[in-house]
Amino acid sequence: MERQLLNENYDKVLELKRIDACQIIKGASSQPFIDVFIDFIKTFDGNMMEACDRSGDFYMTNISVAEDNSLNFYPAGNYRSTFRLFDIQDENIINATMNLNVVHK
Repeated sequence: MERQLLNENYDKVLELKRIDACQIIKGASSQPFIDVFIDFIKTFDGNMMEACDRSGDFYMTNISVAEDNSLNFYPAGNYRSTFRLFDIQDENIINATMNLNVVHK
């Protein structure tokens, strides 16, 4: 994740490599704090668990997060996240860049 500076360049603020998000989601039953997060994610349109079992289907949408306090760790501003995604067959590589605008109300 990178944060946009005043000169419109980006500065890296967080980097995670080789994270298997589906493995984290499917193995979350033994971790109560992840259970709470997954219950919150399920309130969005779509089913995150089902997305991990599909091949080649990826969905993105504009979202507003009203009750997720994890965003409080980031100062308000523009962010850019880059993801490299594989489906369950390790094919259909997708390189996605997501632009985020964090606003604290």
